[in-house]
Amino acid sequence: MQDPLAELAAYFCRGTEVPDRELIRLTAAARAGGSRWDGIAAACGVRDYRDITGVVSLPCWNGSDTGADLLFSAAQHAVHQVTGSRGVFAPMSWPCPGCGQQVTDRSFTGRPAHTEHGHGHGCGRLADDQAADDQARRDRMPGLIAGSHDPSGPVQRHQLAERIEDDCPRCGWHGYFHHWIATAGGDWANAVCDDCYAGLHLAITVTVGYFSACWPDDGEPVAVIRQRTRSDYPFPDLGQMLTWRLSWQHTAMLIDDQRGNCEFDITPVTGDEARQIAAGLAARDWPPDAARLPWIASPYPEA
Repeated sequence: MQDPLAELAAYFCRGTEVPDRELIRLTAAARAGGSRWDGIAAACGVRDYRDITGVVSLPCWNGSDTGADLLFSAAQHAVHQVTGSRGVFAPMSWPCPGCGQQVTDRSFTGRPAHTEHGHGHGCGRLADDQAADDQARRDRMPGLIAGSHDPSGPVQRHQLAERIEDDCPRCGWHGYFHHWIATAGGDWANAVCDDCYAGLHLAITVTVGYFSACWPDDGEPVAVIRQRTRSDYPFPDLGQMLTWRLSWQHTAMLIDDQRGNCEFDITPVTGDEARQIAAGLAARDWPPDAARLPWIASPYPEA
């Protein structure tokens, strides 16, 4: 049997269209075989939108600037087309050879323990993948640092030599780390964002407010929004929403609401209500263990 990764790469080499069912089959087989999404994209030579044109389809360009994101989104779109799911994208799943369970990919990148849902308890494949990811971060991250502050208790702030895109394992933020990243206990495998650095710093106070965003016609929640205010900054952040992929990203909805042009109803909610909305959003589209993500169980940690 031909290697699924080589079979998929051949479509891109020839520039011929991959049928949706074949894209699902081949990417699922590649994931089951141990390839990460960045490895699949690299094998197929996918770097930007031009490399997928005419081979796989997306309903529109989603602004992705990595081949892994584009290929992952194309596979999600193929699942949507084949299954007729209600969303534009649908969860992408594959059979895990380590535990025998059907595993759902939440994202094209990130820590396996946070992005792969459905593994059986004690799955060796997941443990090995997470250990490899931890070590890769410990090897890579120190080389991205231009300088470091003195530690404040267990937390230490580091200045980045250049902007990076990453996830925060504490609060679930996904996006650009422009200037700062922090370690807790000196472990680069779980480096956190600068807002979480403030939350862990003994001399900085972080105040968090929550809002629900609902459809005006039926009141159905579409997102929960958090807004963080730091005692060392004069203004709160713009706000972050929990996206369909269960990561927190910037949103303009609070600003739009202030201007009177937001398409959703924005209402302040309590922390408990925010947790209930987050859990409901996770349960609607993802396997049950997605609700146990740290930033779903607690939209912003207290300690």
